[in-house]
Amino acid sequence: MPRIANLVRCAALSLALAAAPCFADRILDPHNPPPVNVVSLPDNRLSTDQVRGAIISGAAVHGWILKSEAAGSLVLKLEKGKSCAEIRLPYSADGYSIEYVTSSNLNYRRAAPEQAPRGYPTPGGEVDPDAKPGSISPSYTDLVDGLIRAIDARVAAIPAAH
Repeated sequence: MPRIANLVRCAALSLALAAAPCFADRILDPHNPPPVNVVSLPDNRLSTDQVRGAIISGAAVHGWILKSEAAGSLVLKLEKGKSCAEIRLPYSADGYSIEYVTSSNLNYRRAAPEQAPRGYPTPGGEVDPDAKPGSISPSYTDLVDGLIRAIDARVAAIPAAH
């Protein structure tokens, strides 16, 4: 019986490895995470100003500074050592999203425009014909993940309106 179980495991592993290339192009955009919904109770809906304030104060915890602002959108910049990143955060009372703008010393590479998928953002970065669109240092992802956690903590700390 153990021999059959090993054969089944081996077959499953082989199938998974064979199918992996089929899913390689479905990897989420590494530098534009999915939108973050702000969770609020029906009787305590957050305002756009409260979400904006949570973004700015959460960003400050990790050293992000406000570079510019337009209605419903902030541009933040972070300089850490020799690295620099700039992101745009469109926001509303329902949530926010993070969009890559540009970076330096974070190894961002973009494909040549004719190779990038239609509608794929191609700001900043060097053109690398061998690069997959959107490759960037894992450090950037860590910075963005930390920012999201800090913003979410600020949102959670907003007191309920009475």
